[in-house]
Amino acid sequence: MEPGLTMEEKKMKNRLKRDFSHISIEIPKSITQVIKEKIREMIIHGDFDLGQAISENELSNILMVSKTPIREAFIWLSYNENLVNIIPRSGTFVFSVTDEDINDLIKMRVILEQGAIREAMEKNANNVIVELSNILSKSAKINAERDTQAYLKLDHDFHYVFVKYADNKYISQAHLLISARLLAIRYRLDFTAEYITSSNRGHATILDMLKNNNVEGVCNFITHHIGSGFTERARKLLALKA
Repeated sequence: MEPGLTMEEKKMKNRLKRDFSHISIEIPKSITQVIKEKIREMIIHGDFDLGQAISENELSNILMVSKTPIREAFIWLSYNENLVNIIPRSGTFVFSVTDEDINDLIKMRVILEQGAIREAMEKNANNVIVELSNILSKSAKINAERDTQAYLKLDHDFHYVFVKYADNKYISQAHLLISARLLAIRYRLDFTAEYITSSNRGHATILDMLKNNNVEGVCNFITHHIGSGFTERARKLLALKA
């Protein structure tokens, strides 16, 4: 027995040495986290117009919380995802977009995704191919059902695979800054069945090239693939909704 320890204290010490890594403890979300996710969802899915002022009082009544977590959520959404603009003495507004914004977002996404593709295929090629294959299988069913909302989610999931498996915190942070804005923009467009079919064909092309380890071919292809969702017609629709 260790000096100074009783038998019970020694037993307790031995128990504390056990491996508890198999035990998962779910930490409850804070009220601010819950409210942030709800407001984010409302903005992305079009409950607010682009450029619209968001009233703290109105949200407080709708979500049945005080203004404090709403204010904290606004700050997070402004600095981390660029979904709202906080203007002192004027209020909080949903972001708005111009042609220049769209061009810059597309260029940034292309640059970011090309880097993520190279990193992900270097570090986790097998995982990338398995996950893309699973998503593409689901997309075929969605395409048959003409479910635009489900398509947008799967499209986001498909491209996020590269960010996920790039395993690079700076790529993840950069992706966070633009992904919510791009999602919010895309949810405001009405994609035709032909466009969804074409997009899924593009995903199949990407997967085939990656299976053949043609990483640079995918990086070149992605430029057109990403830009094709923002046609002149799409830009006009956004102008009407801004």
